[in-house]
Amino acid sequence: MIKALFLGIIKFIIKLMNIILTPFVSIVTGLFPEVTVFFNHITAFLNQALTYVGLILDLFLVPRGAVALLFNFWIISYSIYLAILSVKFFVNVYQKFKM
Repeated sequence: MIKALFLGIIKFIIKLMNIILTPFVSIVTGLFPEVTVFFNHITAFLNQALTYVGLILDLFLVPRGAVALLFNFWIISYSIYLAILSVKFFVNVYQKFKM
């Protein structure tokens, strides 16, 4: 009985999220009918933004190696953090469904 109630609540939440997110999904698919168009816009933006970032770093005499080290450190630290959070989440889900 509790399991059926729990599954009903989950189905209700999923349908509610579908109803809420449907307009956003239709707007995004209307603006970007293909995923390649969306990624092309992101690539163009990043190319333009990184051009100016490189210019500013050159003006302030920041070495490229230091920027690369900081970026790599940032990626590694957040990857480890997200991996730990994912493991904690899956352990909590496992503990809740383990009856």
